Amino acid sequence: MELVIKAAVAGVAATVFGQIIKRSNPEITLLLSLSAAIIILASAFRLLGTVMEFLENTAASAGLDAEVFTVAVRCTGIALTSQLASELCRDCGQGSAASAIETAGSIAALYTALPLAERLLRLVEALL
Repeated sequence: MELVIKAAVAGVAATVFGQIIKRSNPEITLLLSLSAAIIILASAFRLLGTVMEFLENTAASAGLDAEVFTVAVRCTGIALTSQLASELCRDCGQGSAASAIETAGSIAALYTALPLAERLLRLVEALL
């Protein structure tokens, strides 16, 4: 809860200051937005170790092997990274670059998930 409040305050403050600065120095607005994103993400990454440990323990308890867990984590990372990068591009008025990043993220996630799709197909073949 504390992290969300800090992230919200930092994000809103950066947005307000960005709107004020935008009138006189629009090029600095991007740096302010990027700096706020980095600060918020750095705070969130402190919690990531605990989350990863929990997920690893849960995957082991459920009998999932490391490949399934790794693919899920990578796809989540790809989605979060492409979402953040595309939103930063949109903030700068670069909608086409944002769309390209989202498309590249989707393709990268699909590519990353190919080993799971292959395992699923082998499982279905074995059942038939």
